[in-house]
Amino acid sequence: YNPATGSWRATGSMTTGRESFALTLLSNGKVLAAGGFNNGALSSAELYDPASGTWTATGSLGTGRYSHTATLLPSGQVLVAGGAHTEGLAFPNPIASAELYDPASNTWSTAESMATARASHTATLLASGMVLAAGGFGLQTPNPFLASAELYDFQTQAAVEYYYAAWNYYFVTSFPDEIAALDGGAFGGLWRRTGQTFKVWSVSSSFASPTCRFFSTAFAPKSSHFYTPFPAECAFVRTNPGWQFEAIAFYLQIPIGYGTGSGSCPQGTTALYRLYNNGMGGAPNHRYTTSLVILNTILAQGWAFEGEANTKVFACVPQ
Repeated sequence: YNPATGSWRATGSMTTGRESFALTLLSNGKVLAAGGFNNGALSSAELYDPASGTWTATGSLGTGRYSHTATLLPSGQVLVAGGAHTEGLAFPNPIASAELYDPASNTWSTAESMATARASHTATLLASGMVLAAGGFGLQTPNPFLASAELYDFQTQAAVEYYYAAWNYYFVTSFPDEIAALDGGAFGGLWRRTGQTFKVWSVSSSFASPTCRFFSTAFAPKSSHFYTPFPAECAFVRTNPGWQFEAIAFYLQIPIGYGTGSGSCPQGTTALYRLYNNGMGGAPNHRYTTSLVILNTILAQGWAFEGEANTKVFACVPQ
């Protein structure tokens, strides 16, 4: 369509026939067509190049879906959320899962699921950078139409805690793919959710510090992970051959007055505590929690806190 002349002309056909899919204009000028329906929910996606008038297949979604939303985020990524997935049912089956498309790598990754399964809803990018998902239809009967709404904040994500009972070890991760693998029974299903989560920042900012993630290589098979947002501590652990640097895991805020013993967290954030098992069980393990009840319970079991002397605060996380 040419808005200057108000006229239409034919262009290249899509690689796959699809209906009820989502189209998104990317920052690079190409157009992403994702999902849809064609004798079942589609997981395929393709890109339209207006310069050549051609479509090419790109990475596939992890879940086939139609009647979903696709929103271009300030990061340049595309958030695909909800939709329906029939899976052989005679009526649409709304889903809550969400995925992120990265145009730079043409790949999809798992995003945090919506609180409510919904399809044929709306998604609006707000000035704050959050995405508002509203309405649609859900799973409830006899009236499936939803009046609820929810917000997705691409700047934060959930860190989920797991527990390995045989070792009395804890592990926390905010990587969606890692969470999906553990929830799906990876490592024999030995790591189980504790029910504890806390938010972390997923993007860099002027107040949030990149948090180094290390893996202990010297204590196999009882190896575990260690996180630190402090540049000096990160640099020091990097020099220890017993710890392998893996990645920047997420972003945490260093407490106000850090190092005075009375460091605290600013308004709008929550205190995060870091606990060390003192090598019990023959290898180091750390636990991270925002719960004072858990902090005091674990301290009573012989663990040590690693934080400000008076407040015990280790770092600050979003509320």
